[in-house]
Amino acid sequence: MILISVATVFLVLISIAIVKMYKLKAENKKLMQTNAFKDYEDSTEETPSGHLYGDN
Repeated sequence: MILISVATVFLVLISIAIVKMYKLKAENKKLMQTNAFKDYEDSTEETPSGHLYGDN
């Protein structure tokens, strides 16, 4: 009886994780099609390397 209940809980958690994964994948695809990602790529080129030494 305990084994069945534990397996049910894990199946519910796995199914929730799968649904969230597909939602995040769809959101990521939508965001990649906008200009926000391109703006982020352009802004990273302007930033310095971040190293304190050796860039003189």
